[in-house]
Amino acid sequence: MVVIGVRPDAPVLHANPASEALRFIFVDEPRGAVRVTDGQDLPVPDHQWPCARASRGEAFSDLRLFFHLPNGKKCISAHAVPIAGDAFGGPAMAVTFEDVTAIVEQAHQLYEVTSGRDELMAVAAHELRSPLSTLQLILHRLALAMNKDGRLSPEELTRRVAVMRRQTERIHVLVQNLLDMNMRKAELATLDYERFDLCELVNDLVERWCDQANQAGCELRVSVCESTWGYWDRLRVEQVLTNLLANALKYGAGAPVEVSLHRRDAPGGSVARLVVADGGVGVPEEHREKIFERYHRAPTPGKVKGLGLGLYIVREIVRAHRGTIRHEPRPGGGSMFIVDLPVREREHESSKGAEEGGNG
Repeated sequence: MVVIGVRPDAPVLHANPASEALRFIFVDEPRGAVRVTDGQDLPVPDHQWPCARASRGEAFSDLRLFFHLPNGKKCISAHAVPIAGDAFGGPAMAVTFEDVTAIVEQAHQLYEVTSGRDELMAVAAHELRSPLSTLQLILHRLALAMNKDGRLSPEELTRRVAVMRRQTERIHVLVQNLLDMNMRKAELATLDYERFDLCELVNDLVERWCDQANQAGCELRVSVCESTWGYWDRLRVEQVLTNLLANALKYGAGAPVEVSLHRRDAPGGSVARLVVADGGVGVPEEHREKIFERYHRAPTPGKVKGLGLGLYIVREIVRAHRGTIRHEPRPGGGSMFIVDLPVREREHESSKGAEEGGNG
């Protein structure tokens, strides 16, 4: 707390030890290159400083100043009330200061999360509306065809079923990511291990996604797939590849998408390296680490939208397997997502290589 005399020279009549630690708040203190702004990020003139206003007898509450200090930005909230009586030899004002930096930061983070979720729901609604509309149209046409002559050619039926399958796959991916959105990391890390050949899963998934790749104008192929047996959570690993394929087809539409799987043996333990590469728009360098954060969407040309969840969920599942994921630019343009999963030879196993992978 500071006691200010109500007169033009604005004398500091009293300052407790806590306020002495905030000498930069006094208007008569040299501030050097420290920039001070208000809530609108506008410079604060000297006559609007808390002590200057108090010297004019102004009472105020929660006047916030932002100090851009060398070690970071601080937010100070000031309050001023008149002091009754003549204890200080004339009119005086008590000015209190409170460091509310942590409160402001928490409020800002909360705002970003809530506004991000509002946008997320809008994008999710848009993403769901498209496949659902397609399904409704196909079912309507099927009903009309059945009512007309009671039958469809096998070719036509196969074509329409394939379209419905693509749309339900899109809905499945979206709904699964939305369900995982609110899961705690500990819940995402709960794995149900089973032994299977990772190469077989890669080939199965790529075959299932070929129709969607054709729809996006992409040539989807497996360049290399080495047989790799081990213990992983099959459904979660499938989700990893599904999200990476969906990402590649969305942002690399019209360009080839290539999947490869190699087994790398090392003294610390074997690793299955899964790579999904596309020839799309790529990711700006400043966003290559941020794209794995929840709700983050790197800027892209055109109207490509996403939920900002797919890569975050991929990262958490990979980390739960004590693996790593990273993004690298693809030579010639595009992106490469490289996943390293430790190969567990037994269901309950904790290898040195796996533990090191979990720190990535």
